[in-house]
Amino acid sequence: MKKPSFSDHVIQWQKLKGRKHLPWQQNPNKYRVWVSEIMLQQTQVATVLKYYNRFIFSFPDVKTLANEHIDEILHKWSGLGYYRRARLMHKAAQMIINKLNGRIPSTVEGLMELPGIGRSTAGAIVSLSLNKEAVILDANVKKILIRFFGIKSALNEKGTEKKLWELATASLPNKEFRHYNQGLMDLGATICFKSNPKCEICPLHSSCRARIEDITDIIPKKNKTKPPKKIILRLTAFINQKNQILLEKQKESQLWGGLWHLPESKSRTQILKRSKKLFLTLFVEKELTSFIYRVSNKECHVNITIVKGQQDKLGSPKNGNMWCDLLEIKNIGTSSLVKRIASKITSELLDQGE
Repeated sequence: MKKPSFSDHVIQWQKLKGRKHLPWQQNPNKYRVWVSEIMLQQTQVATVLKYYNRFIFSFPDVKTLANEHIDEILHKWSGLGYYRRARLMHKAAQMIINKLNGRIPSTVEGLMELPGIGRSTAGAIVSLSLNKEAVILDANVKKILIRFFGIKSALNEKGTEKKLWELATASLPNKEFRHYNQGLMDLGATICFKSNPKCEICPLHSSCRARIEDITDIIPKKNKTKPPKKIILRLTAFINQKNQILLEKQKESQLWGGLWHLPESKSRTQILKRSKKLFLTLFVEKELTSFIYRVSNKECHVNITIVKGQQDKLGSPKNGNMWCDLLEIKNIGTSSLVKRIASKITSELLDQGE
């Protein structure tokens, strides 16, 4: 009798104990899987679950996504972070409609021609939606391969990535690609934890080199990376007599590219100069307690100045600026940082009747 292979164990385990309740596993067409895979990049499943259904309800297919304004897409994405993913997905959807007759490619090579889709994401779309042969190598799969084969080189060491792709390709089964790739991701997410993996119930435990050598707490390992870059964010909340706050559309190259954000001010002189242009009379100038906000690989030290004043004419959208009711910020495409600030201003300023 043939001894079960690595892939056999993974497939059998996925059928019996793998995850089957995730929303993108229901009617797993190319579009639904694509959206989930982009959301899951650098984001935990638990977080994605809060946003996926709402996003799919708003943009149920690639045509709807392509035809929607980017502001609305960013609004529905707000809270997931890494907003460049949403912008690239929008561009890819437009390319599919305008250049591919509305058809999402069915091959890894075709998908990789689209913005924001790399080799592993393309492999996931092809295998999970079409049950076709394709390799995936996300963080969970890397972790499993490194431990099973006992790879002691660091994840970010030159040559490790190439070796992992070779192992991932060599480990592919001849069929049941959906179960296999889903099984790898499920094992990494629910059994093969970074710390304290549940080796005793893992279907691969008998042949796993990391378990045999008792080094699951050592590998995967990473060479030391640079600490988060510290940046100072000096933001100003200009608020008019109707409790509308001034927002500016960030340029694509900026940290929150494409989102509405609070204006940055380098000095109090700059704040006062702009205040005089915006308001006839100033009612309040107040600084909120500074705090630290982490995003991507940056540590933002956030300083906020509130300036409330009387406008001659209520503000209207102009040159990438807009005045937004403080209570309506949750309904536009902006970052969780701005929403947090707006909530803080509402409680500290408006509740005082100022």
